[in-house]
Amino acid sequence: MIIFIDTNIFFNNWYLENANFKYLFNYLENTNSKLAISEIVCEEVDGKFKSEFSKIKNQYEDSFKRLNTFLQEKTFSTPNTFNIDYSFKKEVINSTDNTLFVNYNNISNEVLVNRAINRTRPFKDEDKGFRDTLIWLSFIQFLDQETVDDRIAFISNNPTDFYDNSKTGLHPDLLDDIKKMGLENEFNIYHSIKEFIDKEVDKEHNKYSPNQILEDFIYESENQIEDEISHFINFLPASESQSFLRNSEGELSTIPHITGFDFVIIEGTEDPELLNWAITNDSDLYIELYLNLRRVEFRFSIPITVYTNRKKYFDNSFFNIEEDEDVVTLSIIKRPHLNISFNFKVDEKLVANTVINSLEVK
Repeated sequence: MIIFIDTNIFFNNWYLENANFKYLFNYLENTNSKLAISEIVCEEVDGKFKSEFSKIKNQYEDSFKRLNTFLQEKTFSTPNTFNIDYSFKKEVINSTDNTLFVNYNNISNEVLVNRAINRTRPFKDEDKGFRDTLIWLSFIQFLDQETVDDRIAFISNNPTDFYDNSKTGLHPDLLDDIKKMGLENEFNIYHSIKEFIDKEVDKEHNKYSPNQILEDFIYESENQIEDEISHFINFLPASESQSFLRNSEGELSTIPHITGFDFVIIEGTEDPELLNWAITNDSDLYIELYLNLRRVEFRFSIPITVYTNRKKYFDNSFFNIEEDEDVVTLSIIKRPHLNISFNFKVDEKLVANTVINSLEVK
């Protein structure tokens, strides 16, 4: 799906942080849908932001001046002029990777003049509708040039410019544009992001997104995850440790007759990749991760006879070799790659019930 949003939806939502935008951005990521925004929408939002900010700044400075008239000796100086480098386009880019910016420079003046003369929507009386016409024509031109056949969600709370009299569909002039362009996209209209979410978005499934889970939960819980991994491995019985390593990939799978095993993380998590996730109840997530641990000390205990039979190999590959009667302990530093699953309790930000599904040692 391509979701096209008109300028007015963004007014007073300058930083795209309210709950509706959160669901929208999660929906984009989870469904691989795209948010289409005209470059002229970006310019309009920037202009509206500067206008509103200027009003507020002037009111603020005026209030300080009036305050000084009441305080006599306890005077306050007017605050320094604010410098805010606001860019709506940057806010969108920082909020989601699933965005298409639509250029409007290829719409000819001849086409615009003709539509203005004939009052073809979005043009209306007194030549109103110039920017909306640019927004509309550039969008359908984009669909045509990119050969996009996705379903279209068109979101605007400006029904007099784009919608029919019943406000349930596009205006006949716009439908005629679609037909002339030969577009076969299904267009659905919505008056707000909330209406779109209520009709189209599974709120439970889109409560989170993969990036959000990584940013808000995984990265902040890396120490917990590492503790869980260490606990899982170090508390395996000796027989299961042998089986666990034998089923791993890499040279450690060939070490026979392990009688003791310690797993010590020296340098932790790198490059966690979210493979699967699901909401298990109102506050818990099931998470499957692939990750590597930069430096881990594997310390083994093996019978001295095993060590003696392969002494050259062990001496060349391992360190901290200690002989104690019938047992030899020895260490090696490796970078293990693991596939793990666990439950994440969102309210408590707690990692629990960790299972290591596979281990590869490099």
